[in-house]
Amino acid sequence: MPYARAQEYSDLYGLQAQIDVAQHQAARDAIISLAPFLNLTGSDPVPTGEDAKQIKQHIEVLQGQLLLLNSMVTSLDVEYKKFLAAHPER
Repeated sequence: MPYARAQEYSDLYGLQAQIDVAQHQAARDAIISLAPFLNLTGSDPVPTGEDAKQIKQHIEVLQGQLLLLNSMVTSLDVEYKKFLAAHPER
């Protein structure tokens, strides 16, 4: 395999690895965002003002992480299409 082709594969694999990390972080952020709802009890169904503030902050972090992940996946899709256009035999 020519070096240039190996570099192209390496670049794609690198982007995939970054997305994998971002996916794991987004999953963790989702769990952190949902956790307070799992601990609400029948006698205490409404979060306190401070709890609501923390829940909102966690959800905002999750939103940001999902925006980042979406951007990364979109970029990877562009790179896949460029690679496939440059190498139609694949």
